[in-house]
Amino acid sequence: MKRSQICTARLVLTAAAAACATGALANPTNDLLMRNARQQARIRDDLAASRMDPLRAAQVQQRAADVYRMQAQMLANATDEQREQLRQAQRDLAGAIAWAEKHPAHARATAMDRTRLQVATTRNAEQQRLIARGLASGRITREQVAPLENVQAEIATAQYEAASGSNVTLEEARSIQGAQDVQDYSIKNDPHVSDVLLLQAAAE
Repeated sequence: MKRSQICTARLVLTAAAAACATGALANPTNDLLMRNARQQARIRDDLAASRMDPLRAAQVQQRAADVYRMQAQMLANATDEQREQLRQAQRDLAGAIAWAEKHPAHARATAMDRTRLQVATTRNAEQQRLIARGLASGRITREQVAPLENVQAEIATAQYEAASGSNVTLEEARSIQGAQDVQDYSIKNDPHVSDVLLLQAAAE
């Protein structure tokens, strides 16, 4: 199986794992999701303005993936202490972004690498906004936010893995784009679409 197929299958499997019941209030959750969107937009803007190079952006995306996984785990029955840990993780991510802006990796990166990461990060920011808006409007439930955030984490990890090599290949960029296409459909149309995709992947 090709790496891109493995990556897509992993994203589908993660999306299919429903992770939470009830517990967290919508407003605090929505605030966290909007902060995710703002941080992704900042990474995108830094790439566009050459304030952050692709390798540092990839490293920051890996930190973001950890935050999104933590969010998914805590959406169910998070205690006040766990919610504070999550807020601290987001503050740490903001600090990592600020550090990356001031400490370039000095690694060779092509203009295409920067463009591909910028496009993917733009979609990350928009997807986080869509999840937040869907939750706020009641179109997406808290139970559905957790697997969606797990997919956001997998996409951010895929970006990190792609940019950590010598360059972001066309195959890697297409794999990330494909995962984001599936995530767009899941957020906008049917958060349960991953269940169907999981059955298809298992049959192949």
